[in-house]
Amino acid sequence: MNKILMTIAAALLSASPAFGQAAAPDDRFNEISQDRSKYAGVVFFFGDSIMRGYGLGTFPDLATADLRNSPLWPLRSPASMAELMTDNTRIGYAYAGGPVGPDEVSADELADRIEDLHDKGTVGSADVIVLEDAGDRTVTQTEYAAQWKTVIKAAASTGATVLVMNTFDGGPDIAFPKVDWKDFSYSTPVLSDDGELRSYNDAIAQAVAETNLPSVVLVDMDTTLRAYERALLRNFGLPITFEGIHPNVWGYCPYIAAVMRAGRLTDTFGGERLTLLLEDNMEAVSYGSHLRKEDVATAVHYCTNGPVVMVRFAGNPT
Repeated sequence: MNKILMTIAAALLSASPAFGQAAAPDDRFNEISQDRSKYAGVVFFFGDSIMRGYGLGTFPDLATADLRNSPLWPLRSPASMAELMTDNTRIGYAYAGGPVGPDEVSADELADRIEDLHDKGTVGSADVIVLEDAGDRTVTQTEYAAQWKTVIKAAASTGATVLVMNTFDGGPDIAFPKVDWKDFSYSTPVLSDDGELRSYNDAIAQAVAETNLPSVVLVDMDTTLRAYERALLRNFGLPITFEGIHPNVWGYCPYIAAVMRAGRLTDTFGGERLTLLLEDNMEAVSYGSHLRKEDVATAVHYCTNGPVVMVRFAGNPT
């Protein structure tokens, strides 16, 4: 393995937990903002570190020149992986910033930004808006649901299909040092301000249900990824996150499958190019598991063809 790939493999195996959240939109977003005419439709990924991209053990906007020039660069984020896994060049995929939560931008500010993108002609009815948040929660479940409703309504007002993703986490196995794992768990019920045990994923589902719009889909990534994780661990000993929250390259694959299915973009979607790239870089993407080169196609098949849990509201069936 050459020097660049040895460096990448070391980084992937020893990636430190990242407390960073959102960042500025990526280069593809800036390109689309300047000239929308190239694309018949765009998938805009709004969110924090998960949508920003941590597949290579660092954020793309902080990557070294070696990493940017490596063959694994297409695996850096959901947007870049989506480009790798589709043949339709008239559909664009871009990280658009974020997140939904209050860590760096208020819900009102994000809602205003989305509406402004619509007014400028950047976002419209041919598009898909993905909304995600996985930050350290500093508000109650009721407040969090209200924040989501504000952003969901703004996203739906553009005419785009809106995919609201809940959050997968490793629960007590979250490996952030010197922090309480419960501060980063979305699936664990905790006592809410109304005296009930509710998770923050419950609050996300509440926001989607109460918004009750036909263009809005709740994508249950928590359930989807847990099933996928069980399959990869059982068959290959292969983890899907670095520390219980941030996906590695395997953990990002079901996000792309979910977007393609929920956004109804599956006509040119497949895992052939992803499989070849992973097979050619086994040492960097096996994460200490017993995955063999001949197993890669099967593992990718789990991602691209496994169940994705979706809920549609307002009488619009899945």
